[in-house]
Amino acid sequence: MPRKEDLRSTQGTATVAPAIFGSAVPLLMTRHIYYMEVTNDFNGPNRLDIYDANPAAGGTLLKTVQMSIQNQIIELPEGAHVESSIPFLKIRPAAAIVAAVWLQASAGNARVYMEYEDDY
Repeated sequence: MPRKEDLRSTQGTATVAPAIFGSAVPLLMTRHIYYMEVTNDFNGPNRLDIYDANPAAGGTLLKTVQMSIQNQIIELPEGAHVESSIPFLKIRPAAAIVAAVWLQASAGNARVYMEYEDDY
């Protein structure tokens, strides 16, 4: 794992419409995601789906995060955020698909913070 200071970060809001989160993965590289923090902004149960590409274009569902109450915070991976952790998600571009992290909430908005690196 790289040092925490060497990781890139991005933050934003996931909505019910699928949307790219952060930048596209550079060609011939792999995005290693080390940490995500998801906060439910919806007043009730919500689900966040994480894809490796646009779900409408055949993106694969990588992980689902269930939140039961408003302002609930979920950390991925669960537990402590330490420098010795390994990436919990990897995204590799396919030839015909622009790879990136795509997020879609089921009921309402969710705030997301992510730390990652792109590597060969």
